[in-house]
Amino acid sequence: MSTPARFGFALRAWLRSAEAYEAGQIAGTWTEGGCWTLAQALRRWAGTGELYGLWGTRGGSPFSWLQHVVWRHGELFFDGDGASRLETLFLRATTEWEIDDV
Repeated sequence: MSTPARFGFALRAWLRSAEAYEAGQIAGTWTEGGCWTLAQALRRWAGTGELYGLWGTRGGSPFSWLQHVVWRHGELFFDGDGASRLETLFLRATTEWEIDDV
């Protein structure tokens, strides 16, 4: 397992702790309301990488909205669920978060 993937597992575990929620002072969870805060914090901490937004529609709306923000480092995308490859991120968006037209 690569170092970024190990970091993703450690990140996911820490983000589920009370300490992480206190530090972030977010309403909701890291994947529902706190994703942008987390992505920005990871980019600042690492000093590299880019923020990516997932746009799409939900519930039959004709309008596309920013649905989720992740931090990209190399070929991996990091969010409150740890590290994902692009294909996995899109699969999660359409199945778990029910985002249409990602």
